[in-house]
Amino acid sequence: MRRKFHFSLWTPGRPIDESLRELDRQVPSQFAVLAWRSLNRLPLFPRVAQIAVPTAAFWSEKYNQVVGSAAERGCTVALYLPLIPVAQIAMVFDGSAGKSIVSANGVVAH
Repeated sequence: MRRKFHFSLWTPGRPIDESLRELDRQVPSQFAVLAWRSLNRLPLFPRVAQIAVPTAAFWSEKYNQVVGSAAERGCTVALYLPLIPVAQIAMVFDGSAGKSIVSANGVVAH
């Protein structure tokens, strides 16, 4: 089954701001999955990724914990720092396994 990028800015029957928020979530994740699959075809990348991905996930969780605890203590700067959506990122990459993605220019990633 082929999955195409969703570039529609508005779906009839839905508020425009809700459609744009959904588009803001879908398109970057689709491009990230496409890039990930393309990079996995390189000979050395999977080996490097086996080391880098768990390390990045660990430090992303630590960052989120530090920002969250600083915000709870009342540090105003921490309220403006974004949290890294680790669970959402993992869900995008886990949920994309086995699915084909077709980019706008017709490039297919398996």
